[in-house]
Amino acid sequence: MKVLVTGGAGYIGSILVRRLLEARHEVVVLDRLAFGDEPLRELAGRPDLRLVAGDIRDRDLVASLVRDREAVVHLAAIVGEAACAADPKLAIETNFEATRHLAEASVAAGIARFVFASTCSVYGAGRASRLSEESELAPAELYAETRVNAERALTEVARGGFRPTVLRFGTVYGYSPRTRFDLWSTCSRPGRFATTPSRSSAASSGARSSTWPTWRVPSTPRSRPTSAAWAARRSTWATTARTTR
Repeated sequence: MKVLVTGGAGYIGSILVRRLLEARHEVVVLDRLAFGDEPLRELAGRPDLRLVAGDIRDRDLVASLVRDREAVVHLAAIVGEAACAADPKLAIETNFEATRHLAEASVAAGIARFVFASTCSVYGAGRASRLSEESELAPAELYAETRVNAERALTEVARGGFRPTVLRFGTVYGYSPRTRFDLWSTCSRPGRFATTPSRSSAASSGARSSTWPTWRVPSTPRSRPTSAAWAARRSTWATTARTTR
């Protein structure tokens, strides 16, 4: 099968690409290579792999890449609360608008199989012991909001044979050619730990800090948006979707 993997040089993508190649699929990777091409460098020269350095927001590029594909695995995103808060415009353009356009381009290209990497953060600070696809969505941060609205965009776009599959990941862990040391950096912001790691810790050097921090649980839970606030946000997103199509 001919597969397009967006974000294929990332933490999950660099593992997925190898699994797809092992299964004898032909893979095109679209990644802006913000952290370099090292996660896929050892695969260079393979006839069944093409690495395209580009941005998922580039509509012309995306349209050209899906043209001869049979399936899409969409992993590219600005991931996490801190990264999205640092540049909200980039987060919305990448996580929501680009996802919608990729889905529309896939429909136009006749692609049926579309896998989308969402997040369990769409449920917010869950109070239920178990959650399912029918559980209430209550995103509390911009990152989760972009995922919820991207999911809805896929549903709106779906027609003909296009049947997207949404995966609401929990926190993924384990070794990868593109290990997420930036997650450590996010967690080590002042106030997240009882003991703040020094600059020589894993956040900067990749080595485990000699003083392993103790988690400090917030004294009050994060508040969830009210029904009125969430309705207002949905109205804003709907306007954005209409103006960016």
